[in-house]
Amino acid sequence: MSEEPNTASSRFSITEQNYRTWDVLIKCIGIIGAISSFLWGIYQYIEIQEQAVKVEQIARDRSFAQELFKRRVDEYQSIAMAAGKLSAPSPITGVLEKDIRHFERLYWSSLASLQSETVVKAMDFLRSGIENYQNGSVMLGDTNPEDQLKVRSRGLSRALRRAIEQERVNLSIVLPGINL
Repeated sequence: MSEEPNTASSRFSITEQNYRTWDVLIKCIGIIGAISSFLWGIYQYIEIQEQAVKVEQIARDRSFAQELFKRRVDEYQSIAMAAGKLSAPSPITGVLEKDIRHFERLYWSSLASLQSETVVKAMDFLRSGIENYQNGSVMLGDTNPEDQLKVRSRGLSRALRRAIEQERVNLSIVLPGINL
């Protein structure tokens, strides 16, 4: 009778063929792992670069929005100052005409860039009041054209305040975390 060895080493003995198969299999797994790691690294690099571009774009957008807001506020303040001068005209001869010309320049230079429809309408309303004042026409049943200029100037100032507040709100909605 032949005895079969029943030892643990005989059950798990690796033949040369099995050894080569396992060796190739482990090497293939290693190569696949290395290629996967390389591809994952490329993917991560691209993601980081795209994220950096997005962050840079957000920073540029914030900077642009803040600068635009500041320019609009400056423009609104210039218009408000001109309207204020028309609201309280100087008693000195010729000053009111100079203030009217200044408002006219602001009117024609600012009209295209204004975002607020209420400001545009208020500017149009004040400008028509200036024309009536220059013609000596009675405006809205008022017998004193200077008083009507004051009313229209104050209306423009209120429209400008609302427009500035709306711009600030819009900026904070578009770019959260900005304190103005």
